[in-house]
Amino acid sequence: MQPTEDADDPSVVDTGVLDAEPGSEEIRRQPHHRRPVVALSEVDAAVGAMVAQLRSTTAIYLKTEVKDAVAGLRRQLDPLDQDILLLRIGRRMSWLDIARVMREPHEDPVDSESLKREAARLRRRFQRSKTALEQLIREHGLQSHET
Repeated sequence: MQPTEDADDPSVVDTGVLDAEPGSEEIRRQPHHRRPVVALSEVDAAVGAMVAQLRSTTAIYLKTEVKDAVAGLRRQLDPLDQDILLLRIGRRMSWLDIARVMREPHEDPVDSESLKREAARLRRRFQRSKTALEQLIREHGLQSHET
């Protein structure tokens, strides 16, 4: 930094020429531009308007007609796929619990390794079912364009 007459005063900064590394060109600092001053009351009003708009706008996936349409599309899936989606998404069950629930009542008890394999199989089936449902949603134009 170039020395100024007030070099000892830390509150005074020379915004002129800065010395760059030896041998390089000098770098000139642009004059400091001030941003426009906005009254706090204007900011409060603008934020209030945005909050009101957000509160009055329902996300597409929360609208009743969209929920009903997606439920109808879900009914097009295989009944087993519907059950897996309900237990995993609707009831938020773990994969091991879903594997236990999906077993036939007359089946013999299974060891933990068999249960883990069944849980993995159901998880893969869930992924395929979810992909199929997402495809149906896109085909029927129910997907939100607001990502």
